[in-house]
Amino acid sequence: MRLTHTYQYFLISCIAVSAIVAWRVMMLTFLGRNIPGLKASIMFESFEWKGIYCRIFETPKPPKEEPDLDSVLSWIAKLGGHLARKSDAPPGPLVIFKGLMRAVEIGFMFKLLTKA
Repeated sequence: MRLTHTYQYFLISCIAVSAIVAWRVMMLTFLGRNIPGLKASIMFESFEWKGIYCRIFETPKPPKEEPDLDSVLSWIAKLGGHLARKSDAPPGPLVIFKGLMRAVEIGFMFKLLTKA
């Protein structure tokens, strides 16, 4: 089976985007687990973590102080379905990925609503 140039270009683009998303998810997972005390701004824009905070805690006002990356990751994991019980393992890449998909939309909505 011969692939057309258009299909080859599409396939290469899909693989490149998937690799970037996978890199970010794995980086978040391992940074959150292994390096405590990092600030959220190392991986997130302020509107992203503020929007996630407001969604998780159901409040219209985000905190003034920037949270740790570990806190933001636990919020994202909750969005992805992690129950965070005492005996649960830390959230894995799949839960982080699912949470990030929701967190991106929440962050942009927060940015749109607070811009006005």
